[in-house]
Amino acid sequence: MTTSTRLPVRPGVVLGVVLAACALTGTAHAVADADAVADTQVVSAKWAATLVRSDGTVLTGSAWGATYSNLNTSYLYGSVRNTGTLPLTAQTYALSTSGLVLGTPAATACVNGTWQQATNTCTGTQTTLSGATALPIAVGAAVSVRLTLPPTLLSGTVSLSVSVSRSQARTP
Repeated sequence: MTTSTRLPVRPGVVLGVVLAACALTGTAHAVADADAVADTQVVSAKWAATLVRSDGTVLTGSAWGATYSNLNTSYLYGSVRNTGTLPLTAQTYALSTSGLVLGTPAATACVNGTWQQATNTCTGTQTTLSGATALPIAVGAAVSVRLTLPPTLLSGTVSLSVSVSRSQARTP
């Protein structure tokens, strides 16, 4: 069994030996070696839209639903908010009903404006939210939404849900 001992090497001593060898032989030979290290930052992207009721309740991961009994058409107001880290170009909306609903519910966005509850009017452009809907929403921004509840005989439920796929998000 052999044991080796490593002696500390001082850069000045090594340089002196190399320079002395070059001076004695008259030949200079240089070798360059470099290591480059770069920091890589991993950034994850998220695409998501969330429905928000008019009272501020954020419905993360759940539908905006209403169970009601009314012989007249009524309305609920809220918004859809981009809660992701990428701008959205579209979202997919689904409306469902149960009970004795006497008509077809509707979800309508008020683009570049807001729904005025007192007059039931949109100050911007109305866009129907049904299936895949092209509705650009910047990160953190929201678009005003009106949910139309048709008349019901005894009791009915209307629910609106939203989802976003990767193809509906834009890389900044």
